[in-house]
Amino acid sequence: MNNPLRPEHFAREDDGDDALFYDFARLVTHIDDDAIAALSAHYARTIPANADVLDLMSSWVSHLPADLVLISIGVLPNTELAEAAGLEVGNGIVVDEMLATADPAISAIGDCAAFPCRHSQRNPTRLEAVQNATDHARCVADRLTGKPHPYTALPWFWSEQGKLRLQIVGLTGGSDRNVLRGDPANGEFSVFCYREGHLLGVESVNRPADHAHSRRLMTAGRQISPEQAADESFDLRAAAAARG
Repeated sequence: MNNPLRPEHFAREDDGDDALFYDFARLVTHIDDDAIAALSAHYARTIPANADVLDLMSSWVSHLPADLVLISIGVLPNTELAEAAGLEVGNGIVVDEMLATADPAISAIGDCAAFPCRHSQRNPTRLEAVQNATDHARCVADRLTGKPHPYTALPWFWSEQGKLRLQIVGLTGGSDRNVLRGDPANGEFSVFCYREGHLLGVESVNRPADHAHSRRLMTAGRQISPEQAADESFDLRAAAAARG
């Protein structure tokens, strides 16, 4: 199997911020002589229970033989204790911008917390990520020590899949324009995701500098245009370091 990466392989079909970060059903790479494919459950249609070799059905390929299939679909938040305490729940334990529940003496953080996120197109938001959990903890610790402030941290994520280093900054669900920077043919590129001209986030494959500069840029609340993002001659590092 020899399927070169193409921009259309990253077409997003789920507007949810809790969707898979990359459309793995359309992404194939090679680590050795055997192709390694990661397919999201969103695209898997049929997995015959009695088959010796599983045939995965997707919207990209009709049959893909596999010896082992790993489907990662996230977690379901445990809200039973919160419900028993009379707290509001809904795809997690509902909290306010200070990460406090309906009972101000109780906070909820991390994967189980459904919180208002200024970086999301859909709220409340629940994220399953180390960065989110640790930054939640810092926010609550500040409040408990007399330095209260709303939770505003910019989400970011990363994963390594074989030879691919995947990194994301921001929440790109709901984008209406995706701009390519770099060359998918050599497996090094970023996709800048916009909604109504506003940069929502950047998804990078083997482009750690793009990720680092984009994080700095977005953390500072600055923007670059889609045209600038697509132009390889545009100095992303300088834009991220600019003052004001």
